[in-house]
Amino acid sequence: FVTQVARLLESGSSGLPSGVRDVLARRLARTTSACDEVLGAAAVLGTDFEQTVLERMLGSSVNDQLDEARAAGLIVPSEVTPGRWRFVHSLVQTTRYELLATGQRAKLHREAVHAFRSLRGESPAVLAHHAARGDFSPTETLPAELLAAAGEGALARLAWSDAIVAFERALQAAPPGEAGDVLRAETWLGIGAARLRRGDVDTRSAFDEAAALGRRSGRPDLIARAALGFSVGLGGFEVRLLDHHQIELLEEAATRLATDDPLLPLVLARLSVALAFVESADRRVGLAERAVELGRASGDPLALGNALAAWCDARADAEHVEARLVAAAEAIALASRAGDLPLELLARRLRVGALLERCDHAGAAAEIASYERAAAALGDPLYAWYGPLWRAALAAADGRYAQAKELLDLATDLGALGGSTNSRLLGHVAETMVAMDRRDAVAAHACLAAMVDVVPDILGPYHDIAAACVDAAVGDLERAGRALATLTPERLETLPRDSEWVCAFAQAAFAASRTGSAELVRYLRRELAAVADCGAVEGIGAYLHGSVHRFLATLAAADADPDAARAHAAAATLAVEGRGRVLEGLAALDGAWALAKSADPADLEASVRLARRAADSLSSAGLAKAANEAEVLAGVVVS
Repeated sequence: FVTQVARLLESGSSGLPSGVRDVLARRLARTTSACDEVLGAAAVLGTDFEQTVLERMLGSSVNDQLDEARAAGLIVPSEVTPGRWRFVHSLVQTTRYELLATGQRAKLHREAVHAFRSLRGESPAVLAHHAARGDFSPTETLPAELLAAAGEGALARLAWSDAIVAFERALQAAPPGEAGDVLRAETWLGIGAARLRRGDVDTRSAFDEAAALGRRSGRPDLIARAALGFSVGLGGFEVRLLDHHQIELLEEAATRLATDDPLLPLVLARLSVALAFVESADRRVGLAERAVELGRASGDPLALGNALAAWCDARADAEHVEARLVAAAEAIALASRAGDLPLELLARRLRVGALLERCDHAGAAAEIASYERAAAALGDPLYAWYGPLWRAALAAADGRYAQAKELLDLATDLGALGGSTNSRLLGHVAETMVAMDRRDAVAAHACLAAMVDVVPDILGPYHDIAAACVDAAVGDLERAGRALATLTPERLETLPRDSEWVCAFAQAAFAASRTGSAELVRYLRRELAAVADCGAVEGIGAYLHGSVHRFLATLAAADADPDAARAHAAAATLAVEGRGRVLEGLAALDGAWALAKSADPADLEASVRLARRAADSLSSAGLAKAANEAEVLAGVVVS
């Protein structure tokens, strides 16, 4: 203000204006009309501007006019970038912009769009800014396309609210009628993705709008993309379960797409995952295998990679651990070839789970490190929370509970930022199991209740199994027996043979062997025998219980089969050796309990050794109550 007033006085002006803008307007009015025209166009570009863009907008050289404006103290050249200028103050640019007539402004914004597009390299956000203010024809699609591109750019920056604003402006700018249907559909897909990632309650309506426009314009690909959009883009890192509306849209897309459409394997793969807890395993596997077949035929690495990931999800049973490792490794290679980090992370997540099921903690730790490097490169919290979750599980397996708690809190916070429901659920799962190992009944049941709040529709028998396991662990065998009374073999047969099955049956085995439920004990022995060498893993690696041999040992003891109990106890101990004090201690404790049921003096002697070993491991891991159980057991066996 002082500088511009001094310039007015120096030029011989009489009387001082009352405000800053009045001063600046007087200063600007003293330039020639040609200079003033150039400054008006420059003001449309912002406080900083490129001379080449300005000349492209006006269609002529502006050297003389810029020199005049510089001499008048209104602009200065950049000290860093040749050909770039800036107004001496943002108020100078703002004042000159406000002096433009409305129509003139709109025309200059339109010219700015064309200038930037002809020169290339400008950001989508800048183009969208000018497109929203230009005087384009209502039938032109360019403004809406540029605004939608800005929305996509905001999505890539994880700026969900900015993306929604840009997409909503694109909707307003789209031509009316059928001419703009496809563009509006694309825009609704963007709005849906941004709402989903922001955690909005209403995301379905955006995808439904896109699907409706796809039907009206005869574009099944838009219907397919709307169906796929329900789970954050084509990759579907987290697919909402029991979502029948999503399933209906996927089924519709699958029937409308041509066999050679590159979206069909993605739709079939997603449908296979979405049908978990809804359809039979056979149908899910069939869909995934068809997706793999189509993906291979298409030659599209992303289609095949996502199909392989869906196959791993459909074949999450223990019998296919090795095949899943191979399929996930192929998906990682395909993702690398396509430069698709979300697919790579999805495949690495599948490998981590399979390695933990093999009790291969070293291999899992190496894969977790690779996962975290890729997640850091992507920078999206939706993918970032899995690393801390898995590292928390490994820390808890060794009794490093303070570290595990910090990592679980980090995983939950990152998951919340990414809009993940799984992060909260698996955090409660891990905390429940820690409380159970600590023999803290109050905390364990509180965590179980929190799990129900997160996913009330899915838990069903899983909740009853976990509750019985917790009650048996804390010594409330009467309450555990009541929970187990509802878990008949017929009811357990309804559980899908997926990644949750081994852990659920292992927990049921822990409770059944303590309560003496003979029919259930024999049933669980038969079912778990085929997966004896597997690890019992909660969720997708939230918590580790050790080898299934640990639970078969107690079942064999309860079933009066000391030879089998002895063999399983030895195998359980060997499977977790060097994999964490808690896992070693719990395997030894359950082995000691199983051998204590035998009348063989050699078994009783081995039981005492295992119990004392369990007491040492559990005590060093901070599990005082469990360690005391082991010490009491050793004393009882001796006496």
